[in-house]
Amino acid sequence: LPKSYIFVNLFYKMPEFVVISFLIFIAFFFQIASNFKKLIKGFNFKIFLILIIILFPNILMFLNPYALYDGLRLILYIIPFIAIIPSLLIYYLFKNIEKKINKIFFYFLVSLKIFLVINFFAMTPYHYVYLNVFAGKYSNNEKKFENDYWGVSTKKLITKFKVKEEKEKIRIATCGVPPNAQEDYLKNNQDLKFKMVNKNEDFDYIIMNNRIVRDLGKELSNPEKNVTCFEKYTGTDVAKVKRRGLTLSKITKKN
Repeated sequence: LPKSYIFVNLFYKMPEFVVISFLIFIAFFFQIASNFKKLIKGFNFKIFLILIIILFPNILMFLNPYALYDGLRLILYIIPFIAIIPSLLIYYLFKNIEKKINKIFFYFLVSLKIFLVINFFAMTPYHYVYLNVFAGKYSNNEKKFENDYWGVSTKKLITKFKVKEEKEKIRIATCGVPPNAQEDYLKNNQDLKFKMVNKNEDFDYIIMNNRIVRDLGKELSNPEKNVTCFEKYTGTDVAKVKRRGLTLSKITKKN
């Protein structure tokens, strides 16, 4: 993974108001510090410690030979510390809202939080695939991030799967999602006769998310040569789960 992996993921996966709050906090730091020194003993030192905790995983990326996987789940402990900075900023702006500049920034951040709430409900129940506006057009992000990397959306996906043609058994493969879970979901589809096969064998349909295709024995060290399941296994899409225009998972019929 690139050394900037954690920083890039945090930047694009944090809510917009958090990213912008950090910038405003830096710009207003001396005023904020002067205000909080009266309330919090050792304020500057505590902010320094919070920043060290946030930066610690990034530092490890430069020293540790082992790669992270499945997004940010291994470093979620830093999220409460990240939340402290915007919280301090909003509290400071509210307490000093009589100043015009503080009022502008306060209501600007409030509007961004409302925007977050709207997007939160739009992503329900797949909130961990959230990406902010800095990542670009949301529907295009399937080529930038492994979004539904746990394959949570496939349970809903399989309920949409209907096969019209008559065949004794259809062959179904998977890519990027655990095959055992998909088999369990498929068994609940009473009208479906199927058997699970490997994606490297001949198949009729494939259930997939947009994870990088990992074939044993092949080198994946060059990111430019990596392809997602969506890119490698093309055909006719028969079912999809989408949020805000972004395809999280789909079932594709092999042409």
